[in-house]
Amino acid sequence: MRKRKLAFLVVTLILIAFISLYFYSTRNAASKSSNLISVYIVVTKNFGKEILVEERVNIALGSSALDALKMVAEVETAYGGGFVTSVNGVKSTYPKEPYDWFFYVNGFLAKEGASTYILFNNDFIQWDYHYWGDAFTLTATLASYPNAFINGYKGKVSPTIIAFQKEFYEEAEKIKTQLLQFNVKAETLPIEMLSKNEKSRCNIIVLSKSDAELISEINEIHEKIGLKLYFKENVLIESSKDGYKQYLNAGFIQATQNFWNPKGNMACENIILVISGTDVESVKKAASILLDSQNCKYSFGLIIINQEILMIPTENS
Repeated sequence: MRKRKLAFLVVTLILIAFISLYFYSTRNAASKSSNLISVYIVVTKNFGKEILVEERVNIALGSSALDALKMVAEVETAYGGGFVTSVNGVKSTYPKEPYDWFFYVNGFLAKEGASTYILFNNDFIQWDYHYWGDAFTLTATLASYPNAFINGYKGKVSPTIIAFQKEFYEEAEKIKTQLLQFNVKAETLPIEMLSKNEKSRCNIIVLSKSDAELISEINEIHEKIGLKLYFKENVLIESSKDGYKQYLNAGFIQATQNFWNPKGNMACENIILVISGTDVESVKKAASILLDSQNCKYSFGLIIINQEILMIPTENS
């Protein structure tokens, strides 16, 4: 009888030990998992035209954008590590020529160095190597759709308004529906009803032809805010280091940080995404391209002519 009791006691103690070990291991794994975040790293050249690296990585909470880049590429830096001079052997040529590496967080041109930007879960980080010697500094990429609307910058997300001319009500609703799939609750609003307060504090998606007052306002300062595409007498003009190109019957998509923000268009708080064109059909085509994010996920802007999609700048940099 005593032997049976002793055997039962031993078995019970072994079971307790196994159960304790299981719960300890589970808690330990959960603790390690909670200290990791997931981010998406893309490395491109020539304004997103050439893809060098695409990788999602798990990285320790509190890591920087530079830490994540070093996980997927060979990196050289200068100025105490704050400035990236080479990625996978592609090197800065400045001051001989103005080609350098730039990085973007959820589509925003970052306002700080990669070694000081602390990553947030699901951040989309794009590094692009390109020419910067002209007057244009592109402050946002088309990766802002949908990333800026989902994740914002440093985890802070602005509300979103889709401002549309009446001809593009259906397109506005389709974009609203797509954003809702990413848990982004956007408001649709006739373009003429957009208030000054909404313009300054929100992400704005504009669906309009060239004749809208809002588009004219953007046109007037396109160079100042870094937009390479603008209208002149309902002709689409592309500015580039080689001069100007003209497009008839064309639509386009381009993004900039919100210049109506009182803090300026490098505040990294909100985005203006312009979907426009010379005529109704061109705008509708541009909107349909936006909804298929595979067409524009790493680019800095698109021109749509008939069935052709051109990434800007259209010249080889």
